[in-house]
Amino acid sequence: MSEPQITAYPAPEPGDIVWCRFPEDKTIQPGPKPRPALILSVMDDQHPIRVRTVYGTSQNLIPVRKGDLVIREKPEAAYKMAGLSYPTKFRFTKVVVLPYTKNYFDLAPLGGDLVASTPRLGMLHPSLVSEANRAAKEAGLIK
Repeated sequence: MSEPQITAYPAPEPGDIVWCRFPEDKTIQPGPKPRPALILSVMDDQHPIRVRTVYGTSQNLIPVRKGDLVIREKPEAAYKMAGLSYPTKFRFTKVVVLPYTKNYFDLAPLGGDLVASTPRLGMLHPSLVSEANRAAKEAGLIK
């Protein structure tokens, strides 16, 4: 039996990096494992709120293609603010709108057996905003 579609956490903000069961196919079913995802926008005209979400992966960081943003260990401040455990590629060519519910978003791991009280891992460092905008433009998300 699936979990009720309720908003379980405080609403995220654009630029938040969250722990998400990003759908693997076009059925928009929750993916089998949580992964980092970047929140592009929050739409609160429905309940539960919906979020436009960018796919993140720590695999195949090279090559970096049009529409990709890679967050690496350096600069350290940007990596630390993102809350990532591994360098991660965000693919702006892979974006979905999801309900911000427990079905799609898991509590963020803090290391060891510890978990946060929300899915939020961290946030996009201000120094990476222009790179994120470039990737979004290359993916055709913004003009």
